[in-house]
Amino acid sequence: EQRRAKVKGKISDERISLLNKIGFLWDLHDEDWRSMYNLLVQYYRENGNTNVPGRHPTLCKWVNRNRMARKNGKLSDERIKLLDDIDFIWDTREDNWRKMYFLLKNYLDQNGDTLVPARYPPNPSLGVWVAKQREAYRKEKLSVDRIKLLNEIGFKWDPLNN
Repeated sequence: EQRRAKVKGKISDERISLLNKIGFLWDLHDEDWRSMYNLLVQYYRENGNTNVPGRHPTLCKWVNRNRMARKNGKLSDERIKLLDDIDFIWDTREDNWRKMYFLLKNYLDQNGDTLVPARYPPNPSLGVWVAKQREAYRKEKLSVDRIKLLNEIGFKWDPLNN
């Protein structure tokens, strides 16, 4: 009743103050959000990232709901800032692409080229990723920004034509 009265503006400032003094929760959804946020902070401290896997189903769903809420413009600036403060990963696909791109740059630094073998023993997924970039480029499904980044490091689009 107190929550409804406050929303309708039918509760005195004095009562609001008294309820605030005893830690009354005005917004139960906010309390649930903060509780899940605290679990995410704990996950971040333990794992160094906010990319929660499916083996943590409740937290994983909460993380994905927040990604969608932001994408749909339904996440408050305050919550966005709190999540940004712990390096929240908003776009997992973009984050994964960037990680692979930096692995390719490291390969280039060590080997002098971007011709990662398909079965590259130190990191088999890098060879697969490189092949997928070439395929996406051939099919014109690679974004201009990604093409530009790869061109900047001298990416070989045709490994047979060095």
